[in-house]
Amino acid sequence: MIKNFINKYFNGKPLHLKDISEKTDNQDYQFVLKYHNDDIGYLDYSNNLWSFYYSEWFKNQSDIKALLEFPKIEEKYSSNELWAFFANRIPSFKQPNIKEFIENNPNEKTNLVKLLDLFGKYSVNNPFVLESH
Repeated sequence: MIKNFINKYFNGKPLHLKDISEKTDNQDYQFVLKYHNDDIGYLDYSNNLWSFYYSEWFKNQSDIKALLEFPKIEEKYSSNELWAFFANRIPSFKQPNIKEFIENNPNEKTNLVKLLDLFGKYSVNNPFVLESH
């Protein structure tokens, strides 16, 4: 799914993780996925690798179920590609605010860390908030 996203919005050019890391000011980057004031989990980007793991608070509660892409709450997930759950938070490049950003910053077009930071805080797909740290 993420490959379709990349191909659709990046003119069919394959996205290499090298492109992201070269354009990211801080190679180590962390996002916190929140529900109200509680930390659900953490999305990290470091050394060309995405990682997601649940917070201790989340592991010790029973009201909120694990996310479908991350069913095992004790596991730390790692991937070279950004999971669809997070990639879907980046709006279409046809949206006016992201279109304007890309026009003014064409080199940031493939910087998923930057795009997620700028545009991924809220999603219509779920009630969680994604904050950068």
